[in-house]
Order: sequence, then structure tokens, then C-alpha cells
Amino acid sequence: MKIFITVKSASSSKKYLNQRPLALPETIATLQELVEELIIQNVKAALASHEQGNIISFLTAKDTENQLATGKVGFQYTYGKEETDMEKALQEAESAFRDGLYRVFINDIEVMEYKETIKLAENDNLVFMRLTMLAGRLW
Repeated sequence: MKIFITVKSASSSKKYLNQRPLALPETIATLQELVEELIIQNVKAALASHEQGNIISFLTAKDTENQLATGKVGFQYTYGKEETDMEKALQEAESAFRDGLYRVFINDIEVMEYKETIKLAENDNLVFMRLTMLAGRLW
């Protein structure tokens, strides 16, 4: 099934957001299964990009233009090449949800519980909103 995913930050001053199509299995029934599937896909993609590794990196004019629109131009180089512990990543995602560090919306309806049953359909809009904790001192 194909859905569209948008990642937002509540503190971001950038207004540039786009939806990315994402293929998911039809068997996802809970928010926990959805988050786990997304983590597995992202870890596999990160490992694949580490293995490919270009010898010489360069940016075309079109790459530079596209990145300027997002506010950051770079070579997309990842400096930390340590292996990702899948079990730890899954535990941290659950802990972050329970601690209120991110929220999940499916077609503008918030999913409140990590083990809540969800219904995903073709072309649904999935939004992950990362919340930023403010820290400061009193004067």
C-alpha cells in the first residue's frame, strides 16, 4: 500500500515541507507496528547508503537548487558509521512516543496510544510531528 508521509517540527521556522510517498505492507494494524516498520525501512536504507559510499562526492546545479529550497546545502555525508542496534532503536522510538517527544497523525487525526489499532488505506496522509522541549533560565 502507498501512503504519504510528512515530517514536521513544531519549532521549525522553515515552511518548506513536502510529502514523500512510502510503500507499507497491508498487515500493519497498530501504531507500534507502523513505527517499527518505518524504523526498519530507515535503518536498512542507512546501511545501504553506507555500503554504496561514493569515492568522490559532487553537487550538480540542480542538486544545489533543490537543497537551497530546504535551507541547507551539503553532500549528505554521514559521519557516524557505527552500526545501528535495531532493538535499541525500536525501544527508543516507543520511549520517545510515551514521553511526548513526537506525535503521529493519520489524515489529521492524532493517534494517542502506542498500541492503538489504526486503519491505513491507500493514499492516506501520515504526519510525524517532532516536539521540541524548551529550556532556559529564569531571570
